[in-house]
Amino acid sequence: MNNDQLSVLLGTCIIPMVAEELEVPDDKMADFLDGFYRSPVYGALIQEETAAWHLSAATLAGIYTEERENGNLEWPEEQ
Repeated sequence: MNNDQLSVLLGTCIIPMVAEELEVPDDKMADFLDGFYRSPVYGALIQEETAAWHLSAATLAGIYTEERENGNLEWPEEQ
């Protein structure tokens, strides 16, 4: 997958699903997106070699929440 394809996947599928998992209200979406795009979670998502994009929206939402609340960025073990 090239960078353009990954960007489309993130912007149209993954990030909206993470926002839905986190129940982000419409009036807070801009703040959520700003924070998410600045987060280490997004930083990992845009690096194809991390393969973080394959994780479920629920898992990514949990990782993002943990990182924001506690400063811990822990990725699940591969199964």
